[in-house]
Amino acid sequence: MIPDVASVLRWRALFRAGLRLSGLVAGAVGLAFLTAWAIEGVNDRDFFSLYWYRWHAAAVASCGLWCAVGLVLAGPVTRFLLPLHRPAWPPRCPACRHELVSLREARCPECGIELPGAFVSWSEPRERAGRGAA
Repeated sequence: MIPDVASVLRWRALFRAGLRLSGLVAGAVGLAFLTAWAIEGVNDRDFFSLYWYRWHAAAVASCGLWCAVGLVLAGPVTRFLLPLHRPAWPPRCPACRHELVSLREARCPECGIELPGAFVSWSEPRERAGRGAA
């Protein structure tokens, strides 16, 4: 079943808000690790010694990365994970898969099945730019 556009947009908004909130939390946690690393490194006079502070550096890097993903890339990630359904062109008959282009009535010319009126409006030829009826 293909969800309707309103429900996909609602799920996108919730997912994007969750990503951004987790990005803010990750940023705060990363800032706490950075602060602890800075205070301890300055007190011990070995701030740049990654031998003792490699876990602090790894935590700061991973939290910073998650913060960037959550805050900056929330929109593209959400659009990738929850895409909108776009109907394929040209429309096809649900029974025989015949292309329904330039229909004059709501009936498949191949198998004769009754079609909804929307198929007729979808299959109307689109006007090309610069070519109008003379």
